[in-house]
Amino acid sequence: MSLRITIAFIADAQSKAAGSDLVHRFRNFGEALYREFRLSGHAKISIDEIDSATDRIELFVNTKRHIGGVSAFIKKALKQHNLEELVTVTRG
Repeated sequence: MSLRITIAFIADAQSKAAGSDLVHRFRNFGEALYREFRLSGHAKISIDEIDSATDRIELFVNTKRHIGGVSAFIKKALKQHNLEELVTVTRG
């Protein structure tokens, strides 16, 4: 059973994203997730979804055992890409 995690811009950030570098930074963040989880196998994420992302990215954690590590990496990557104040991360 996989657990879905959705990373999405908050409303204010989404309106600011149009015509700014936020979408580019968001896609770079998604590529960092893709690289990490492609190698570790702890989560699945589509590179096609990342390449077309404008406001949200979804990934699927393979087992509950990996949720802590996946969540920690997401937080770390958000901070590295200066997006931690602009997105929400939800599980479900």
